[in-house]
Amino acid sequence: MKSSRILIHRTLVLIFYALFFNVSCIKIVNSELLPSGSDWKLYKYLTTKKNYSPFVRPVTRHESAVLLFMNLSLIQILDVDEKRQIIKMNAWVNLDWKDHNFMWDPKDHGNVTSLILPSQDIWTPDLALYNNAGGDWDLASSSSTKVIVHYDGTVIWRPPIIFKSQCGINVEYFPFDMQNCSMKIGCWTHHGLLIDLRHTSQKANSQPTFDNCRSQIDHAIDLSMFTTDVQWDLIGVSARRNIEFYPCCSEPYLDITFYIILRRKPLFFGVNLICPCISISILTILVFYLPADSREKISLSISTLIALTVFFLLVFEISPPTSLVVPLIVKFLLFTMVLIIFSTIATVIVLNIHTRTPDTHKISPWTRHIFIEVLPKVLRIKRYEHPGSKVSPGTLIFK
Repeated sequence: MKSSRILIHRTLVLIFYALFFNVSCIKIVNSELLPSGSDWKLYKYLTTKKNYSPFVRPVTRHESAVLLFMNLSLIQILDVDEKRQIIKMNAWVNLDWKDHNFMWDPKDHGNVTSLILPSQDIWTPDLALYNNAGGDWDLASSSSTKVIVHYDGTVIWRPPIIFKSQCGINVEYFPFDMQNCSMKIGCWTHHGLLIDLRHTSQKANSQPTFDNCRSQIDHAIDLSMFTTDVQWDLIGVSARRNIEFYPCCSEPYLDITFYIILRRKPLFFGVNLICPCISISILTILVFYLPADSREKISLSISTLIALTVFFLLVFEISPPTSLVVPLIVKFLLFTMVLIIFSTIATVIVLNIHTRTPDTHKISPWTRHIFIEVLPKVLRIKRYEHPGSKVSPGTLIFK
């Protein structure tokens, strides 16, 4: 009986120690999983304020405007679709603004001067690409990147975006053409009295006024990380800050339009397009240097015409398909084709006349007059007679 009590007592002690050990382990694991430190405390302090909402503009008064600075960092030109008139680019949108809800004293929070937060936990502007062509038009919804918040309330957001914007392509001087593409970026819902949108280079004037609207900005895009394209050269970039009044609303809307000037690299097209075109044109001219009685003129003309037709198919594959304007190189090829056709027709007529004999064909009086009396005087051709023969005006031989 006594031994059984001792056994029960020992069992209860073991169970107690086992439960105590498990509870201690759970507390240790939970303490390791839970965030700690100044960053976590600061995050809870900033995001759990009673009157804060990420859907409300960070202003102390409703009539005040948020001063928003924007700039672009162009990374790469992904595609230029001449047929659909769309340009696709990879760029970073650099945004800076002030949010008084995210201000703190670093001395009270472990000397933390900046904090990285999810963009969903803080107010972000509703910027949109106005001339969007099927890509990401809403910056806030298309990017889930985080923001950097400084202790003085400065918010920095650098979302990477793939832009697909409309771009009017003019291929008249293809392949030596230059294109000017634009990207119009502005707030979609907030008008200019609520968000004062400006370029980053205009930070010197921090007063929320519209005095510098429609201002031209040179070197408006950061090209320090730009990757050169194999088909296009970047000639220049600029921007323009505009104020627009739309039929729907009486308030002014601000936008910044970025302009990108591109020039096509002509090396590929010069080797595969220009050189064959010049060669075919030279062959067309050489047709006229063959003798009039040479039947090979027709063979050369037809061969050149077939080569030009096949080359036309190559040109249609390479050149941008558009119906707005005909490229000059296509006009030149059409002129060359017409020249070959007329050359072939003229060769057939000349050979037909050359093979005629006096027995089968008689020269008409007007033809005799033109080629014997008129043209020799105009062309200053000297006529001579065969020695010892009487030559009539109808059988003159011209030198």
